[in-house]
Amino acid sequence: MPKKPGRSRRRPPNRSATRGQTGRVNHPSTPRPDDHPALNDPATGELMQGLRRSLRSGDPATFLVDASAIVALAEATDADLPEDWVGLMEAFAEIDIAETTALLHVASAFAGDDLHRRRLQRILAMRRQPMPGYVTGLGEAEVTTAYFMGDELGDGDNIILGIDFPDGTAMTAIAYIDHNMGTIVKDGFFIGEHIEVVRERYIELIREQGDSTSELPPMGLGEARDRIEEALENLDRLHPDWEQDGWPLARPLLELLVATMPEPDERTTSPLLDASDCERAFWASPEGAELERESAIMDAVGELLEFAEEHWRDPLRWSPVAVEVCVRELAFDVTVSDGAVEEFPRVLPRIVRFAHRTRGISPGRTAETLAAVEEWLPVLQASRATGITAALRQSNELYDAAMAGDLGPLMRHRLVGTLGSDEAVVALDDVPHPDEELDLSPVPEDLHERVSAISAHLDRLCAAGLANLDVEFRTVCRRFLVGIAARAPEVLRRRAKDINTASAIAWLLARENNLIGGPPQRVRAQTIAEVIGAPSNSDRAQSLRSAFTGARNKYLDSHALGAPILVSRYRRELMEQREQYW
Repeated sequence: MPKKPGRSRRRPPNRSATRGQTGRVNHPSTPRPDDHPALNDPATGELMQGLRRSLRSGDPATFLVDASAIVALAEATDADLPEDWVGLMEAFAEIDIAETTALLHVASAFAGDDLHRRRLQRILAMRRQPMPGYVTGLGEAEVTTAYFMGDELGDGDNIILGIDFPDGTAMTAIAYIDHNMGTIVKDGFFIGEHIEVVRERYIELIREQGDSTSELPPMGLGEARDRIEEALENLDRLHPDWEQDGWPLARPLLELLVATMPEPDERTTSPLLDASDCERAFWASPEGAELERESAIMDAVGELLEFAEEHWRDPLRWSPVAVEVCVRELAFDVTVSDGAVEEFPRVLPRIVRFAHRTRGISPGRTAETLAAVEEWLPVLQASRATGITAALRQSNELYDAAMAGDLGPLMRHRLVGTLGSDEAVVALDDVPHPDEELDLSPVPEDLHERVSAISAHLDRLCAAGLANLDVEFRTVCRRFLVGIAARAPEVLRRRAKDINTASAIAWLLARENNLIGGPPQRVRAQTIAEVIGAPSNSDRAQSLRSAFTGARNKYLDSHALGAPILVSRYRRELMEQREQYW
């Protein structure tokens, strides 16, 4: 049968290594393998078939990644089982076949205490299936070589590890550390070949892409371990659910082998570059000399360099991806002034050119980064133009004041939000609205019949004698309904039952006038629905409100109904708040 593409050319082990022995004498207390429930379970059976294929492949990377993931999963699962339950590891110990024998060897390498390891070794001493040296020798495998492959713009680094087994087998691990996502191990995988073969392949690929600057220099084992472990910690902290291709499937094996590497004498990762020093150097540079030292421009320089320092520990690391990350995050950062943001189009290109000249970045990569600045700065400005940042800033200020015990700013904000403006708050009175007839003169002629029908349902509600749903409430309902028909008639032309629209209006205006609550001073929302004969719909109510106020954005635009839609009883309550907080 022809070999499958991508398979290792290494000669696979003899088939007898994974085939049950004929005439085996089983201990009376040990179930026969074919009868064990773990093998009869479809999921476990499929798992064993996959393990059999990887064991027969002869590729140490394929098998050890699969087996390490299974062992790690089994141990984590077994730890949560009740005492009288048989876990996966116990089942592997009972089933005497090549696949479980190989798993027990891997489990022995992962064993966290001597007692557990000795128990596994006693079981393995009874097994007779021949195993590859990379299976039996996993516990003695060591990382002996490390190379570093960095990206010119610093978006990410590849740390390449060479692993040697006692029988002479070699394997390579590659950990990709992504700095834009917070210096995390974004991807990790293994190749069943010697590290020098893998290194030469990478160098050829780099040269094919036209980069002759990277030769994958050697890296100290202590520094390599330090960087990988730090990036794994960041992964757990920042992106605990991150998955990509075979990652984090390969993580247990990577962690096992990294632990064999020497501890660094001290923290070997690059120290934080100081944004203040970079800022002084920028102003002394040709790029900085092109700018005036005005307050907003100086703020923009400081914000951008501090952002890079905080996110990438290097104020001078700017790439197309870094530009995108910066713009996306600063778009809604309330701590960055609007004046500084307005100067970003002048400042950011100069910072990129200064940083790349200082770091010796090639002109082509600088051009790519400047192109990203042109692409993403309009996104920043468009985001700011929505007003979301200003709204968030105001919300934070109100929250901070309230937490400090000062409710004045919050209550003043609510009064303006209810009445529409400072002037409306000052002019507020509690004179009852008069009894007004339904005025159809502003209403399009094709809606006269419909508006009259909706109003009739509201009239019936106001005639039912419910608390405060009186003549004045009927007037504000009529004003609200006519206002919608005049300002946004398309809303009333949509398919909807008149009685449902009436119920939505009644519920909305009763709530806005603080009339919903417990009797006798207020009325329950359920009672309103029962009298009208249709349930209220909050989504329909909000769309009607937006039509009346003309608001397009429910978070940013004003939704104030104004005093003409508020009954005198509620306006009196607002006047008391005005006296206390205005």
